[in-house]
Amino acid sequence: MLGFRLSLYLLVLVLLISCGGGGDNSSQNPSDNFSSSSSSKTIDGLVVDGYIRNAEVWLETTDDFSNLEEIATSSDVQGRFSFNTSLTDYRIQSLGGIDLDTNNSLDGLFLINDQIDNIELNITDANKTWENYIVSPLTTAEYFLTKSLSNLENPITPSINELLGLDQNLNVNISNHVSNINNGFMYAKAYEKGNQLTSLVLSLTRMINDLKSNSQDTNELFQMILDKLALDYQSSQTAANLESSLFLEALIENTNTKFNLLVSPTINVIPDVVSELNALD
Repeated sequence: MLGFRLSLYLLVLVLLISCGGGGDNSSQNPSDNFSSSSSSKTIDGLVVDGYIRNAEVWLETTDDFSNLEEIATSSDVQGRFSFNTSLTDYRIQSLGGIDLDTNNSLDGLFLINDQIDNIELNITDANKTWENYIVSPLTTAEYFLTKSLSNLENPITPSINELLGLDQNLNVNISNHVSNINNGFMYAKAYEKGNQLTSLVLSLTRMINDLKSNSQDTNELFQMILDKLALDYQSSQTAANLESSLFLEALIENTNTKFNLLVSPTINVIPDVVSELNALD
Protein backbone atom coordinates (compact mmCIF):
# COMPACT_ATOMS: atom_id res chain seq x y z
CA MET A 1 0.00 0.00 0.00
CA LEU A 2 2.88 2.31 0.70
CA GLY A 3 4.24 1.63 -2.75
CA PHE A 4 0.90 2.53 -4.28
CA ARG A 5 0.60 5.74 -2.26
CA LEU A 6 4.09 6.82 -3.20
CA SER A 7 3.43 5.98 -6.83
CA LEU A 8 0.28 8.08 -6.76
CA TYR A 9 2.06 11.15 -5.46
CA LEU A 10 4.85 10.69 -7.95
CA LEU A 11 2.24 10.48 -10.69
CA VAL A 12 0.82 13.78 -9.50
CA LEU A 13 4.33 15.22 -9.55
CA VAL A 14 5.07 14.00 -13.05
CA LEU A 15 1.78 15.32 -14.40
CA LEU A 16 2.17 18.67 -12.65
CA ILE A 17 5.37 19.32 -14.55
CA SER A 18 4.49 17.63 -17.85
CA CYS A 19 1.01 18.85 -18.84
CA GLY A 20 0.91 21.54 -21.48
CA GLY A 21 -1.48 22.01 -24.11
CA GLY A 22 -8.68 18.69 -36.15
CA GLY A 23 -11.61 20.47 -37.19
CA ASP A 24 -14.15 18.44 -39.27
CA ASN A 25 -17.68 19.47 -38.41
CA SER A 26 -19.70 16.33 -37.65
CA SER A 27 -22.93 18.07 -36.68
CA GLN A 28 -25.90 16.12 -35.38
CA ASN A 29 -29.47 17.23 -34.84
CA PRO A 30 -29.58 19.33 -31.67
CA SER A 31 -31.97 18.51 -28.86
CA ASP A 32 -35.40 20.14 -28.81
CA ASN A 33 -34.61 21.35 -25.28
CA PHE A 34 -32.88 24.66 -26.03
CA SER A 35 -33.52 28.34 -26.73
CA SER A 36 -32.68 30.04 -29.98
CA SER A 37 -32.67 33.51 -31.48
CA SER A 38 -33.55 34.61 -34.98
CA SER A 39 -29.94 35.42 -35.88
CA SER A 40 -27.05 33.02 -36.18
CA LYS A 41 -23.58 33.74 -34.80
CA THR A 42 -20.20 32.20 -35.38
CA ILE A 43 -18.45 31.06 -32.22
CA ASP A 44 -14.70 30.59 -32.67
CA GLY A 45 -12.75 29.06 -29.84
CA LEU A 46 -9.72 27.21 -28.55
CA VAL A 47 -9.45 24.16 -26.31
CA VAL A 48 -6.38 24.77 -24.20
CA ASP A 49 -4.32 23.44 -21.33
CA GLY A 50 -1.58 23.72 -23.73
CA TYR A 51 -3.41 23.52 -27.05
CA ILE A 52 -5.51 20.35 -27.20
CA ARG A 53 -6.03 18.73 -30.60
CA ASN A 54 -8.63 16.12 -31.57
CA ALA A 55 -10.89 16.90 -28.62
CA GLU A 56 -14.60 16.31 -29.04
CA VAL A 57 -16.31 19.72 -28.75
CA TRP A 58 -20.04 20.37 -28.60
CA LEU A 59 -22.80 22.78 -27.63
CA GLU A 60 -24.29 21.30 -24.44
CA THR A 61 -28.03 21.97 -24.22
CA THR A 62 -29.37 19.13 -22.07
CA ASP A 63 -27.06 19.24 -19.02
CA ASP A 64 -26.24 15.54 -19.33
CA PHE A 65 -22.53 16.06 -20.18
CA SER A 66 -23.03 14.02 -23.35
CA ASN A 67 -22.63 15.03 -26.98
CA LEU A 68 -25.46 12.73 -28.10
CA GLU A 69 -27.92 14.67 -30.25
CA GLU A 70 -25.87 17.84 -29.78
CA ILE A 71 -24.17 20.05 -32.35
CA ALA A 72 -20.62 18.69 -32.30
CA THR A 73 -17.22 19.08 -33.92
CA SER A 74 -13.58 18.43 -32.97
CA SER A 75 -10.61 20.66 -32.27
CA ASP A 76 -7.98 20.94 -34.98
CA VAL A 77 -4.22 20.55 -34.63
CA GLN A 78 -3.99 23.97 -32.94
CA GLY A 79 -6.93 23.35 -30.60
CA ARG A 80 -9.31 25.49 -32.66
CA PHE A 81 -13.02 24.89 -33.19
CA SER A 82 -15.89 26.83 -34.71
CA PHE A 83 -19.70 26.72 -34.50
CA ASN A 84 -22.38 28.64 -36.33
CA THR A 85 -25.45 28.67 -34.13
CA SER A 86 -28.58 30.56 -33.17
CA LEU A 87 -28.73 28.91 -29.75
CA THR A 88 -28.87 31.21 -26.74
CA ASP A 89 -28.89 28.75 -23.83
CA TYR A 90 -25.90 26.45 -23.99
CA ARG A 91 -22.42 25.82 -22.71
CA ILE A 92 -19.44 24.58 -24.69
CA GLN A 93 -17.87 21.32 -23.56
CA SER A 94 -14.91 19.30 -24.74
CA LEU A 95 -13.82 15.77 -23.99
CA GLY A 96 -10.42 14.14 -24.37
CA GLY A 97 -7.92 15.05 -27.03
CA ILE A 98 -4.16 15.12 -27.30
CA ASP A 99 -1.93 17.70 -25.61
CA LEU A 100 -0.05 19.43 -28.41
CA ASP A 101 3.02 20.20 -26.27
CA THR A 102 3.54 16.77 -24.72
CA ASN A 103 1.57 14.49 -27.06
CA ASN A 104 -0.08 13.04 -23.94
CA SER A 105 -3.59 11.60 -24.20
CA LEU A 106 -6.21 13.45 -22.17
CA ASP A 107 -8.83 10.69 -22.24
CA GLY A 108 -11.70 11.39 -19.85
CA LEU A 109 -10.86 15.09 -19.41
CA PHE A 110 -14.01 17.20 -19.57
CA LEU A 111 -13.50 20.95 -20.08
CA ILE A 112 -16.38 23.43 -19.89
CA ASN A 113 -17.15 27.08 -20.61
CA ASP A 114 -20.66 28.16 -19.59
CA GLN A 115 -20.15 31.91 -20.08
CA ILE A 116 -19.89 32.20 -23.85
CA ASP A 117 -23.62 32.38 -24.57
CA ASN A 118 -24.03 35.16 -21.96
CA ILE A 119 -21.14 37.13 -23.43
CA GLU A 120 -22.54 36.73 -26.95
CA LEU A 121 -25.95 38.01 -25.88
CA ASN A 122 -24.42 41.20 -24.51
CA ILE A 123 -21.94 42.19 -27.17
CA THR A 124 -21.92 43.06 -30.85
CA ASP A 125 -19.34 41.85 -33.35
CA ALA A 126 -18.10 45.43 -33.68
CA ASN A 127 -17.25 45.53 -29.97
CA LYS A 128 -15.35 42.25 -29.84
CA THR A 129 -11.68 42.70 -29.00
CA TRP A 130 -10.73 39.03 -29.10
CA GLU A 131 -10.58 36.35 -31.78
CA ASN A 132 -11.35 33.20 -29.81
CA TYR A 133 -13.23 32.08 -26.76
CA ILE A 134 -11.31 29.78 -24.42
CA VAL A 135 -12.31 26.37 -23.08
CA SER A 136 -9.76 25.41 -20.45
CA PRO A 137 -9.22 24.00 -16.95
CA LEU A 138 -9.71 27.56 -15.65
CA THR A 139 -13.11 28.02 -17.30
CA THR A 140 -14.03 24.55 -16.07
CA ALA A 141 -13.05 25.49 -12.52
CA GLU A 142 -15.17 28.64 -12.85
CA TYR A 143 -18.16 26.51 -13.84
CA PHE A 144 -17.83 24.12 -10.89
CA LEU A 145 -17.02 26.96 -8.48
CA THR A 146 -20.57 28.29 -8.87
CA LYS A 147 -21.93 24.97 -7.63
CA SER A 148 -19.40 24.77 -4.80
CA LEU A 149 -20.21 28.25 -3.49
CA SER A 150 -23.95 27.58 -3.51
CA ASN A 151 -23.41 24.57 -1.23
CA LEU A 152 -21.59 26.48 1.51
CA GLU A 153 -23.51 27.06 4.74
CA ASN A 154 -22.51 30.73 4.71
CA PRO A 155 -22.09 31.49 0.99
CA ILE A 156 -19.27 33.71 -0.19
CA THR A 157 -18.70 35.12 -3.67
CA PRO A 158 -15.02 34.95 -4.68
CA SER A 159 -14.19 34.81 -8.37
CA ILE A 160 -12.09 31.99 -9.79
CA ASN A 161 -9.29 34.57 -10.07
CA GLU A 162 -9.41 35.27 -6.34
CA LEU A 163 -9.61 31.60 -5.49
CA LEU A 164 -6.53 30.68 -7.55
CA GLY A 165 -4.55 33.89 -7.07
CA LEU A 166 -4.89 35.04 -10.68
CA ASP A 167 -4.66 38.65 -11.82
CA GLN A 168 -8.10 40.26 -11.52
CA ASN A 169 -7.68 41.76 -15.00
CA LEU A 170 -7.47 38.30 -16.57
CA ASN A 171 -10.72 37.15 -18.17
CA VAL A 172 -10.36 33.39 -18.33
CA ASN A 173 -13.10 33.16 -20.96
CA ILE A 174 -11.29 35.19 -23.64
CA SER A 175 -7.63 35.43 -22.58
CA ASN A 176 -5.31 32.99 -24.36
CA HIS A 177 -2.76 32.33 -21.64
CA VAL A 178 -0.94 29.83 -23.84
CA SER A 179 -0.02 32.19 -26.68
CA ASN A 180 0.67 34.97 -24.15
CA ILE A 181 2.71 32.92 -21.70
CA ASN A 182 5.82 35.05 -22.33
CA ASN A 183 3.92 38.33 -22.15
CA GLY A 184 3.83 38.73 -18.41
CA PHE A 185 3.35 37.03 -15.07
CA MET A 186 -0.44 37.23 -15.38
CA TYR A 187 -0.45 34.72 -18.24
CA ALA A 188 2.34 32.53 -16.87
CA LYS A 189 0.42 32.17 -13.60
CA ALA A 190 -2.77 31.23 -15.46
CA TYR A 191 -0.85 28.63 -17.49
CA GLU A 192 0.62 27.14 -14.31
CA LYS A 193 -2.71 26.95 -12.46
CA GLY A 194 -4.46 25.44 -15.46
CA ASN A 195 -1.78 22.75 -15.78
CA GLN A 196 -1.97 21.96 -12.08
CA LEU A 197 -5.74 21.53 -12.17
CA THR A 198 -5.50 19.21 -15.17
CA SER A 199 -2.77 17.20 -13.49
CA LEU A 200 -4.74 16.75 -10.29
CA VAL A 201 -8.02 15.71 -11.88
CA LEU A 202 -6.37 13.30 -14.30
CA SER A 203 -4.18 11.75 -11.60
CA LEU A 204 -7.10 11.19 -9.26
CA THR A 205 -9.37 9.95 -12.05
CA ARG A 206 -6.81 7.42 -13.24
CA MET A 207 -6.23 6.24 -9.69
CA ILE A 208 -9.96 5.63 -9.23
CA ASN A 209 -10.27 3.82 -12.54
CA ASP A 210 -7.26 1.63 -11.80
CA LEU A 211 -8.49 0.65 -8.35
CA LYS A 212 -12.19 0.32 -9.08
CA SER A 213 -12.09 -0.84 -12.71
CA ASN A 214 -14.34 2.11 -13.53
CA SER A 215 -14.58 4.49 -16.45
CA GLN A 216 -14.76 7.58 -14.25
CA ASP A 217 -14.44 10.93 -16.04
CA THR A 218 -13.08 14.13 -14.49
CA ASN A 219 -16.32 15.96 -13.69
CA GLU A 220 -16.75 14.64 -10.15
CA LEU A 221 -13.08 15.24 -9.41
CA PHE A 222 -13.25 18.83 -10.65
CA GLN A 223 -16.27 19.38 -8.42
CA MET A 224 -14.55 17.81 -5.44
CA ILE A 225 -11.45 19.98 -5.92
CA LEU A 226 -13.53 23.16 -6.21
CA ASP A 227 -15.56 22.18 -3.15
CA LYS A 228 -12.33 21.92 -1.18
CA LEU A 229 -10.93 25.17 -2.59
CA ALA A 230 -14.14 27.08 -1.81
CA LEU A 231 -14.26 25.73 1.74
CA ASP A 232 -10.61 26.62 2.31
CA TYR A 233 -11.11 30.12 0.91
CA GLN A 234 -14.09 30.67 3.17
CA SER A 235 -11.86 29.95 6.16
CA SER A 236 -8.65 31.69 5.09
CA GLN A 237 -9.69 34.34 2.55
CA THR A 238 -6.41 33.57 0.77
CA ALA A 239 -5.68 32.11 -2.66
CA ALA A 240 -5.09 28.38 -2.91
CA ASN A 241 -1.69 26.74 -3.10
CA LEU A 242 -2.34 23.61 -5.16
CA GLU A 243 1.13 22.29 -4.24
CA SER A 244 0.50 22.56 -0.49
CA SER A 245 1.06 19.30 1.36
CA LEU A 246 -2.04 19.98 3.48
CA PHE A 247 -4.20 20.56 0.43
CA LEU A 248 -2.93 17.49 -1.42
CA GLU A 249 -3.26 15.29 1.67
CA ALA A 250 -6.85 16.41 2.24
CA LEU A 251 -7.67 15.92 -1.43
CA ILE A 252 -6.37 12.35 -1.40
CA GLU A 253 -8.34 11.58 1.75
CA ASN A 254 -11.52 13.11 0.29
CA THR A 255 -11.07 10.98 -2.82
CA ASN A 256 -10.46 7.91 -0.69
CA THR A 257 -13.68 8.51 1.27
CA LYS A 258 -15.92 9.53 -1.64
CA PHE A 259 -14.95 6.59 -3.85
CA ASN A 260 -14.31 4.05 -1.07
CA LEU A 261 -10.77 3.35 -2.28
CA LEU A 262 -9.42 2.00 1.02
CA VAL A 263 -6.03 3.59 0.45
CA SER A 264 -4.34 3.38 3.84
CA PRO A 265 -2.62 6.62 4.96
CA THR A 266 0.25 4.73 6.56
CA ILE A 267 2.89 7.32 5.85
CA ASN A 268 2.97 10.93 4.74
CA VAL A 269 5.18 11.32 1.67
CA ILE A 270 3.74 14.69 0.66
CA PRO A 271 6.62 16.80 2.06
CA ASP A 272 9.12 14.96 -0.15
CA VAL A 273 6.99 15.54 -3.23
CA VAL A 274 6.48 19.20 -2.40
CA SER A 275 10.24 19.62 -1.92
CA GLU A 276 10.83 18.18 -5.37
CA LEU A 277 8.19 20.49 -6.85
CA ASN A 278 9.77 23.51 -5.20
CA ALA A 279 13.17 22.46 -6.56
CA LEU A 280 11.71 22.55 -10.07
CA ASP A 281 10.27 26.09 -9.72
